[in-house]
Amino acid sequence: MQTALAPAPGLVLFVAVVGTQIGVGSDSVYYLTAAESLHAMGRLVTPITTHAAIQFTADGTLIGEHPFVTWPPGFPMALALGRAFGLDIELAVVAVNMVALTAPTFASLQIARTVLPAGWAALVASDITDLFLRRSR
Repeated sequence: MQTALAPAPGLVLFVAVVGTQIGVGSDSVYYLTAAESLHAMGRLVTPITTHAAIQFTADGTLIGEHPFVTWPPGFPMALALGRAFGLDIELAVVAVNMVALTAPTFASLQIARTVLPAGWAALVASDITDLFLRRSR
């Protein structure tokens, strides 16, 4: 039961702050377009270039597709997996972020259980979750 409850404070805070609305910056657009292309076409490409000089061919033709070469490719791939399960892109982002938040909490709980009394282990794990949330802002 402790294992299931350890990430609860952080997840409640995450949902309260973020909800289902995501913050989108220039990098986010790049990742989201790569995720959508992987979901729609099965290829990790984006219409956005990393530099204006390579947006056009030598004769001035617009290049509509560029390989996704930005690190990390796992994030757009995880978003595309969420899209494959029928989630819209915003909900897929929230789901991926919640999994990314919960995994370290479970890991920290397992580590804390080996060195702390049972009641303290869950508290330490939930505090680590809150620390992740505060550092990401």
